[in-house]
Amino acid sequence: MAKKAGAALAERKQNSLQRNYGIDLLRCVAMFLIVVIHIYNQGGLLNAISKKETYYVNYTVRLIALGAVNLYAMISGYVMLHGSFKLRRLIGLWLQVVFWGLALCAVGRFVLPEAISKKEWICAAFPITQKEFWYFSAYVGVFFLSPIINHGILALNRPQAFGLLIGCIGLFSFGTVFGKFYQGDPFVMGSGYSVLWLLVMYIVGACLNHTDFFRRKEAGELLLVMAILLVLCIVWAVLPLRGILGATKKQINSYLNPLMLIFDICLFGLFAKMKLQGDFLRKLIGFLAPLTFSVYIIHVHPLCWALMKFRFTFIAEYRELFYVPLVIAFALAIYLVCSLLDYLRVLLFRLLRMEKLCAATENFLRKNLLKLYAGFAGHRSR
Repeated sequence: MAKKAGAALAERKQNSLQRNYGIDLLRCVAMFLIVVIHIYNQGGLLNAISKKETYYVNYTVRLIALGAVNLYAMISGYVMLHGSFKLRRLIGLWLQVVFWGLALCAVGRFVLPEAISKKEWICAAFPITQKEFWYFSAYVGVFFLSPIINHGILALNRPQAFGLLIGCIGLFSFGTVFGKFYQGDPFVMGSGYSVLWLLVMYIVGACLNHTDFFRRKEAGELLLVMAILLVLCIVWAVLPLRGILGATKKQINSYLNPLMLIFDICLFGLFAKMKLQGDFLRKLIGFLAPLTFSVYIIHVHPLCWALMKFRFTFIAEYRELFYVPLVIAFALAIYLVCSLLDYLRVLLFRLLRMEKLCAATENFLRKNLLKLYAGFAGHRSR
């Protein structure tokens, strides 16, 4: 029995290490949906059409897009469960964030000087501690804790990992939003804008991998569940049930919404089960997927964020039939432009051999950390 369990674990590990282009595609889709959210929110479109008949059509689109942040965090847990901790990856990501922060600040001094103050320069130079980009700051915390989380989850059998998955959803999502005696923020989730919530999403993604949760789930079943959940969520938001169920509209429209979280898990399953064929499609996805994080960094930079403010309210002047297609078109344009810009950054980093610099920095830190530990251990043994 132990040999069979070990063989099954080894097989799942081997499958996890193989590139899943469906998950790569989901990474691209999730980042595209994040841009959609920002067009509705920061772009001012949702408020501009709040009194029109198609408001709830656009609200539904925005509601679906809202789960993109959860999906992006779940992907990290899903793909990193069997991976090894490499500090050079975080160093490279930090250099990427600093590069775009400073570069866009420099551009902003000429394009929109009032949006770039001394504070923006400081935040760009120290993006983690200054919380320049909340997701990046939270991700750093998740990254450093990921080896412990991975080790703990891999030590569980499938029923235990499934129990952890259900517990995370029940406690941190249902428990927070539906709590009958809900007061404030009992688990300090910060409406999802926190390292704790990203840790929960990371664990959910890792458990989905470890339990092989989607292996026996049919695409039709997942789509049916998604449709039911979406209808329930819209009814919940429209009808005066929020006070009865102990949730505010802000919580319904947050990353913590349990109905949309389960919706996101089903959507995750659809992409995880995809068997994408064709070299061109795989190459295209393989090209775009590594650039997705910079799409976020570029378009939420203070310069671009200021340029986006109420910029898309003009869409409300068109016929209502064109609202969603126009949002999709502009979101796709932003996504592709940011991807192209980051590809140029990738070429520059290759020219400067930044990957070797990251590896050398990691080796330097490791050696000095080992020396520090040896010195500390020697001091304690005396």
